[in-house]
Amino acid sequence: MKLCTIPDCGYPADAARGWCRTHYKRWNETGDPQAHIPVRRTMPAADRIEDFEFMLDTGETVPNAVRRMRCSAKTIIRAYQRLGKPIPTALFAIDRQREDVA
Repeated sequence: MKLCTIPDCGYPADAARGWCRTHYKRWNETGDPQAHIPVRRTMPAADRIEDFEFMLDTGETVPNAVRRMRCSAKTIIRAYQRLGKPIPTALFAIDRQREDVA
């Protein structure tokens, strides 16, 4: 697998010019890949689920665990879906509450 040719990027070069999607998109929209701006790294789904379940195992409530993860319930739900693991039903309730407020 080829990596993005932007120094210190490290993402797969799956777009034209030998760049990752983010750098290519930046170049396509602005004419500059903006190599000086780091690409935001996201937590892999398995790590996200492991951290979330650790919080639940140590007595944290689901709403508090979601807040401490600093992401939405929908993000955690997607991580469970990617891994094919059963989703705690309380996450759906939190996600619905957020939609009702918006």
